[in-house]
Amino acid sequence: LQENLSPNEASFSCVLNVCACMRDIGQGRVIHCQACENGYALDIVIANTLVDMYSKCGEFEDAKSILDKLSYQDIVAWNAILGGLVEQGHGAVAVSLFQEMVEKDVEPNNVTFICILKACSAIGSLEQGKMVHRKLLQSRIDVDSILGNSLIDMYVRCGNLEEAFTVFSKQHNRDVVSYNTMISGYVRSNKGFSALKVFEKMQAEGIKADKVTALCMLKTCGLMGAVK
Repeated sequence: LQENLSPNEASFSCVLNVCACMRDIGQGRVIHCQACENGYALDIVIANTLVDMYSKCGEFEDAKSILDKLSYQDIVAWNAILGGLVEQGHGAVAVSLFQEMVEKDVEPNNVTFICILKACSAIGSLEQGKMVHRKLLQSRIDVDSILGNSLIDMYVRCGNLEEAFTVFSKQHNRDVVSYNTMISGYVRSNKGFSALKVFEKMQAEGIKADKVTALCMLKTCGLMGAVK
């Protein structure tokens, strides 16, 4: 390497990403200080990477501190801290932070909604899940299969199978995950007949079953006394 070359935005971003992947908070703090010394403290790309690094390392106060200092708060930074919170089991905090984000008029995207629906599922909060669903309906976001499946899963895990089936029925891009989520929800609630009806619909639509489907249907047969 040549000497006397100053690192640039790309250099800092790359090294901070490595620290995030390695969960090396010590080295991450050193790189953060160097970025500040080189005048990149409030650069949006560096700031987003710092929020991601601190979040993945579990240092959420530091991540939020950086986010609060930004005049323009990028959805990428919000998604980074929300994702870190959910991944490390802080679903309730993630939901609270999502509400703060909405109050600041930061528009969520698909990644945000998938993340926060997972948080609602983890804490079993149907009320918060419905709030997120309403926000999603108010947005202009196209609900793809992943987001639709996240909605179904949230309602299933929060114990509202009726609403889960409503979302499932309206979903135009159902896949094997959609069906497995709905079937497993019915199985866990001892609703074998309902699980069977969804499986029959799955077959009628030509969706190929997988190992998860097979396991769920074996449990369904047990619930219905079909095994002799």
